[in-house]
Amino acid sequence: RQVALAHATSTDGKDFSEIEHDIFTYENDDWKEYEVRAPSVLQEGGMFKMWFAGNGDISLIFQPEFSVGIGYATFGSNCE
Repeated sequence: RQVALAHATSTDGKDFSEIEHDIFTYENDDWKEYEVRAPSVLQEGGMFKMWFAGNGDISLIFQPEFSVGIGYATFGSNCE
């Protein structure tokens, strides 16, 4: 279970330095209450675009009310 997303960089793809800690976390009484995971980031110019998954109440996984979602965030020098 992944509980937070952070921003890290690496020059060699092996050793990373964390830049921003806990950008998104679980347990916020929303669609990512149970888990926040699977980030995918695209860099365009000075801007980063990130998509990530979230799960709500895991006890509802086999019920129609199960809340899941895909979040989208942008950050960088071109962001408003």
